[in-house]
Amino acid sequence: MKNSFFLIDGFNVYHHLLKLFPRKKHVYFDILPFLQQFFKERILPHHIFFFTAYTVWDKEKEARHKEYVKFLRNKGIQIVQGRFKKVTRNFQKNNMQVLFPEGFLPDENFPPKIVFENHEEKETDVNIAVKMLECAFLKGAEKIFLLSGDSDLVPAVQSVKKEKKEIFITNISTTAKEKYSKLSEVCDARKELLKDELEPFLFEFFEGEK
Repeated sequence: MKNSFFLIDGFNVYHHLLKLFPRKKHVYFDILPFLQQFFKERILPHHIFFFTAYTVWDKEKEARHKEYVKFLRNKGIQIVQGRFKKVTRNFQKNNMQVLFPEGFLPDENFPPKIVFENHEEKETDVNIAVKMLECAFLKGAEKIFLLSGDSDLVPAVQSVKKEKKEIFITNISTTAKEKYSKLSEVCDARKELLKDELEPFLFEFFEGEK
């Protein structure tokens, strides 16, 4: 698949794998042999781009993540790094039900306002869109395979398709909404990845890891 490129939304894939395999302590995805098995053809590793960002506030997770990225790099896969941004969220008492399970409301003794910090992934969707355009216009791509469910990528897909390039989406759906997203509508074809197809290419630990 000389003129085919593969763009993998690492954050999107990771969290869907966790939902699909809740009993696994960690989920590492051996991407290259999976793609070779899935497409039944030889895949050029340097045509695979893996988009990710480190959880720098959690050193244990960050260390495991870096070990996984090293594993991918050693197979020739290209890593595109994004980042997380710290954000502050405020919840007023009259809108706090978004924090709790359905049917639960805070009682009168609950504080009138909650302020907490969280982290949001930044740049990944932009990085994927830029790489998609780069593959289409500078690298001579004929086909682009996108492993993601992020509908923010729709404008980039539409731009690339104007140049008569084929874009295929494969994703791991855990809800009906994800199966019939806007991204699915604008791509040339969609294939949902099934649990039985993915499981042989997942592992939980690196050598020496407990």
